[in-house]
Formats: sequence, C-alpha cells, structure tokens
Amino acid sequence: MQRENLAPIDEAEAFAELARNGVALDDIAAETGKSVDTVKRRLAIAGLCDEVKQELSENRISLSVAEIMTLGSHDRQRGIDSATRNGVRGPSKGCLDRVRLLCRSLEKALLISLVAGPRNHFRYNSIECEI
Repeated sequence: MQRENLAPIDEAEAFAELARNGVALDDIAAETGKSVDTVKRRLAIAGLCDEVKQELSENRISLSVAEIMTLGSHDRQRGIDSATRNGVRGPSKGCLDRVRLLCRSLEKALLISLVAGPRNHFRYNSIECEI
C-alpha cells in the first residue's frame, strides 16, 4: 500500500507535532524516509508566521520561497508577504534563471577542484575566481 504525499505545510506540522512529543529528528527521518536535513527544513517551515503558512498551503508561494523566509523574523516574513500580495515584484524569472545557472556552474567548478586539486580557475560571464 502506498501513502499519499503530504503537502509540505502538512508535513511540517506533522513533524513539529512529533518533535514536540519528544521524537528525535533521526527517528522522524527514519520513519518517514526523509533525510534529517529535510526534517529540519520542514520544522523550520512549521515555525513560519501564520500568514506565510497560509500562502504556502494555498500554493501562492513555493516551498523554496517559504524555506528562505524561515531565515527572517515573523515581522520580516509578514512584511515580505504583504509586499508580494500588494504587487511588489521580486526578481524577474530571467534574473532567477541566471542565479540558478551561476550556482550550478559554481557547484561544477567546486567538484572539479575536488578532483583535480587546488588552484583551478573558474570563469562565468564577468565573474572570475580561483578555487
């Protein structure tokens, strides 16, 4: 029998309840088949302000945006949430795509440096660094 996947916010609340009841992170991870890091990220999601949790549950923000918002205070989360609902735009899709491409390129360069040894030169557009 296969269980239906929970929405991230529901998963977060379930993990938080288990943690409040004294279940260790390793045990939650083992029981759910999730990594400990995923469990930690879901617990952070459970700590979001109610407004942002609602946005996530209604798919008005993505899980990755919600995870980033966990880094701010509830006041900061509310401010960002309010700004996005009132039409203040975030970075353009093109900008986000360039950031993702840069991150993937940096990851590849790091892997190459681990294999080839130090002092590898890396260049992406006008960004140049030595790793």
